[in-house]
Amino acid sequence: MKEVYITSSGTFLPNEAISNEEMEDYLGRINGKDSRAKNRILKQNGIKSRYFALNKNQETTHSNAQLAINAVNNALYKSIIDRRCRIFMHRNYSSGPPNPGICKYGSCRT
Repeated sequence: MKEVYITSSGTFLPNEAISNEEMEDYLGRINGKDSRAKNRILKQNGIKSRYFALNKNQETTHSNAQLAINAVNNALYKSIIDRRCRIFMHRNYSSGPPNPGICKYGSCRT
């Protein structure tokens, strides 16, 4: 069996960070009213801001595939994969996550 190593990981956060005060502007309110439990829950979990892949009209701004592609591209950018291969993969696999094993330049290693 061939040994496999994780050599990089990537992240992608859509749009700008949303504060707790703005959260219901994006997620909506129940019967037009603010949540009564929101402040208590947010105080307990300690989260100050978050990222949503939607806008204030509750319209999706990024699909799951787009989030994944951006995270994969970030991982590839930070990886040991040869720059020529990253450019090749970006141009040829922009509609879905690239497969690092496929590269016209060979091994895709520096």
